[in-house]
Amino acid sequence: MDLTKNLLGTIDAAIMRTWETFTLYCGQKFNWSTDGYGTKRYEDLSDKEKAVADAFEGKDSYEDTFNNQDFFLPSTPSNLLMITNGN
Repeated sequence: MDLTKNLLGTIDAAIMRTWETFTLYCGQKFNWSTDGYGTKRYEDLSDKEKAVADAFEGKDSYEDTFNNQDFFLPSTPSNLLMITNGN
């Protein structure tokens, strides 16, 4: 029972991290977020940028985004889902 619970918790966490990445990517592409969202330390954000970060994900989650930019802020859609064409 504990193994199943741990496995499902791990899967849920992976799904949530993928969802966060997707929403951050869409926010950039549709200009829903500020320029350079996630690329500055929270302490270095302007008041407007802090308001956006707080409304979107909160300070702690924003700092996680900043500390894991390679994961959360992919440069291309193919990096977003790590999709390959099998070649």
